[in-house]
Amino acid sequence: MTSLETQIDIGTLTTLSDKQWRTDFLASLDSDGGVGHNAMLFIRDNRYPDDNEDDKLLDYQELCHSQNIPF
Repeated sequence: MTSLETQIDIGTLTTLSDKQWRTDFLASLDSDGGVGHNAMLFIRDNRYPDDNEDDKLLDYQELCHSQNIPF
């Protein structure tokens, strides 16, 4: 484990360029532009160190698990 990996509690660090990250994130949004399940999966799997998404992702993970939705 690298020192960067210890800075996030859930998910994995991204290997995408900034431009590719933005392109793929926009593609993960719901048809109305909202952040839905696919966008949350994308954020979880493409983290940046110190992106401050841990609390949101952990809350969403808990919600998914309570409804038997894989996350």
